[in-house]
Amino acid sequence: MGRAELVELARDLQKTVTEGEVELTNTRKRLRLAEITNAPGRGRPRKRARQRIDSDDEEEEGRGGCEGPTGEKRLRQAGNKFVICEGLWLSDDVAEVLKTNKDETYNEASRFTRARQHVPTSMLTDLSIPQIETGMTAQRSNTSSRLRNDCDAVFNKHLGERGPIDLHNDLQRKKCLDLIGGQIKSDDTVVYHHFNAPILHSDLSNTFNKDTFLRNMLVIHVAAAILFGPGKARALATGASERSTAQCLADILSIMHTTPGLIAGAAVLTLWTLSIDHELKKKGCQSSLNYKNLHKEYLNYLLVGVNKRKKPVLEIFKVWDAELFPDTETSLASALTGDGVGEGDLEKALAELDDAESVPLVDDGEGEGEGTVNGNDGDANEGNSADAGAGEGAGEGDAGAGSDAGWD
Repeated sequence: MGRAELVELARDLQKTVTEGEVELTNTRKRLRLAEITNAPGRGRPRKRARQRIDSDDEEEEGRGGCEGPTGEKRLRQAGNKFVICEGLWLSDDVAEVLKTNKDETYNEASRFTRARQHVPTSMLTDLSIPQIETGMTAQRSNTSSRLRNDCDAVFNKHLGERGPIDLHNDLQRKKCLDLIGGQIKSDDTVVYHHFNAPILHSDLSNTFNKDTFLRNMLVIHVAAAILFGPGKARALATGASERSTAQCLADILSIMHTTPGLIAGAAVLTLWTLSIDHELKKKGCQSSLNYKNLHKEYLNYLLVGVNKRKKPVLEIFKVWDAELFPDTETSLASALTGDGVGEGDLEKALAELDDAESVPLVDDGEGEGEGTVNGNDGDANEGNSADAGAGEGAGEGDAGAGSDAGWD
């Protein structure tokens, strides 16, 4: 074989290798794109084999990036935690949310006061990254399966005479219509009164009562099944011993106290589990219950109550933390009521400081105290600070007192 033929063969081999590398690169890109775009509404995500983390990925992880598998896992876990602690679904129009500028002055208490307030404020919590959405979808699927498949004992314990129930049996769940606030009208249509749902009240009353609402232990143990697993939920409900030593979601996701979103989510999931709906969706296909709207309304109730420091709502958090996080030092109820670590020392100190006498600013004449030669400027500034601090404290006290109006 002559030199010319060898050169030609080498070129052909190089071309083949190059084409193979390009095809391999394109295949990897297609697989990655398929994973990223496998969002809600595109069907169940395909399982893929575990892949070894390349050195380039490890180096990227060392720099704190989110490109490698570990970074993607972190993002998926962020989606898991969002579903559990914040909301079961993202905002309806994620694209619109992403185009909205952040409102750094956002006050969570005003989240529901205006129809479009949720769009700019959602930017502070709703981050539409494909891996996060994948994590959210997986969490909803796992949670709904866990409740229907593994929590019969928990539900039967709390249903009492209304049990036992097979949560897979549509006809048996249909008999629980009144428990989830449903009423059949004369024309055979069903109307739901979701704040009157007996299953959400500790005394199973079918009339709203602020002192029993969201304190049914079944709802709390539904949250326990999500956070710690069905075994822990059964142990809490029945008193049976728990044998599982597996790491739970609460540990993996560093969930250390009850959040408003956790309570609202557990309430919605309790209603769904006893409903005739087959799948957990924003709106039930069989019941027509708007679960996303239910979550929003329960969350609204809790946030307003927390902001106005209303005892019935703060008691909800105390009851939940006592059952789920008895050793927590970050209970929302403790922080607001002064219970727990610190005994509210900061609030007491600020209250006493607010009652202290303010030092008036002494004006020694025009132009006096403006320089720094004799130190008078420092004294004047201290006087101003004291006055401003006292004024701000008084203003906050007045606002707090005013916010109690209209609540029982």
